[in-house]
Amino acid sequence: MIYLPLIALIGLISFAVIASHSGSVGTKLQQPDATIKHDPISLPNGTILKSSDGWGANELTIENGIDSDAVVKLVPSMNPSQASMIVYVRANNTAFLKGISPGSYSLWYMLGSDWSEGTKKFLSISACSKLAKELVLTQTDVTTSQWTITLHPVVNGNASSVRLEQTLFDSTN
Repeated sequence: MIYLPLIALIGLISFAVIASHSGSVGTKLQQPDATIKHDPISLPNGTILKSSDGWGANELTIENGIDSDAVVKLVPSMNPSQASMIVYVRANNTAFLKGISPGSYSLWYMLGSDWSEGTKKFLSISACSKLAKELVLTQTDVTTSQWTITLHPVVNGNASSVRLEQTLFDSTN
């Protein structure tokens, strides 16, 4: 059998043409490499994945001093199955939520990398947590609440986080 140096690339599939002494020609199909690598995907910092229908004027600043991106959910205590707002905070960045209605909220967050637009979550998840204390946002005609939350530990910090099951995080939209 004589191998001719003719190779055609179509997409990710390679074909090699093989000729024999008798003149017949055949095609050999080779499997593509299944371990195609890509750069991890991140959304732009501060991307709002769900916005509030609220009428409020309260604000929340979220500082992510961790080397992983985060998805942060503001979950009302009265209806924990529906997040009021969801924001994407890139690693070592700060994002802002504005227009938050008064109420009591839990702050849930997932840390990870490589965002999937199809599943709306990270392909590589490192942690799911929530703040141990609720945030109480109040507002009057003259005042509003303005909170700053850090997802990373800080000296003399006054809040702690507790582990949250990923299935619970995923079930809250």
